[in-house]
Amino acid sequence: MKNLRFLCLLLLPFHLLGQPAVPPPRLAGIIAVGEKCVLLEYQNKRGAKEETILSEWQRDHNADIGVREINSKDLSVKLNHAGVELDLLISVTNVQSGGSSPTIAFDRASLQSAIELYQQFSLRAALIWPQMPSATISFQSSGKSNDVAALIQKQFSDLGLVCINDGDSFVMIVPKEQKSLVKPHSPNPAVPVKKIISKDSSAAPEGVLALRNADVTQILEIYAQLLKTSFNREDYRRISTGEPITFSTPVSLSKDEAIYALETMLEWRHVKVYRDSDGSCRVKSSLEEKPGR
Repeated sequence: MKNLRFLCLLLLPFHLLGQPAVPPPRLAGIIAVGEKCVLLEYQNKRGAKEETILSEWQRDHNADIGVREINSKDLSVKLNHAGVELDLLISVTNVQSGGSSPTIAFDRASLQSAIELYQQFSLRAALIWPQMPSATISFQSSGKSNDVAALIQKQFSDLGLVCINDGDSFVMIVPKEQKSLVKPHSPNPAVPVKKIISKDSSAAPEGVLALRNADVTQILEIYAQLLKTSFNREDYRRISTGEPITFSTPVSLSKDEAIYALETMLEWRHVKVYRDSDGSCRVKSSLEEKPGR
């Protein structure tokens, strides 16, 4: 018997020997109408939890997850994770009156991922207030593809958040108590065209901003590139970096819209940019007085 056990061990792939088992991903959300997609929670290489949004036949190479099929009948997904084929099912506890089965379900989805899905279905880039509640979202509902954004927005409202449309390309998402502090004034392009960003594109198309856990100084560097100017980096010491910034665009932006988005994110973090007559820029906390020459 000992020899048999030893033989079975030898038949295992050598790259798996001595490696801890990777926990399977958790199905945290599924949208089974329109462009079907799933929200998956997984453990990264550092052992921390992350989430990824994938459509059918998409793969997240960092998470080592590839989605094969999304089943709208039982809200399940077939996927491959780290070389293992899996079938995941989301728990459905309430079938609505009239016998309609849910077509969208969230199970402890993070607020950030819910916002990303809201952007995808509303075709608006979300300008997110810096201080947001630490919350997850769980709900189930029936609806068509054009109902998804409104259904997610209802969940935001239940968390005390408001969504304010800003021009053609943006939506501000802020706590209700901060609503009076924001002033939507997005520039409208001379030729308003919403070019939807393809998730299958291998290269970032023109007009795309994609920031994940960026700090204020990184935002300032992008801002300077757009204006073809520079900052005195000594000024960076006078501002607080604050919470990490995440921002993405489901539609392409004009240059003026991109500048507006960056300025809004900076303003909400009390960072003010001053353009000098020589074309250079200075930066300071907006809680201080305007710097002199």
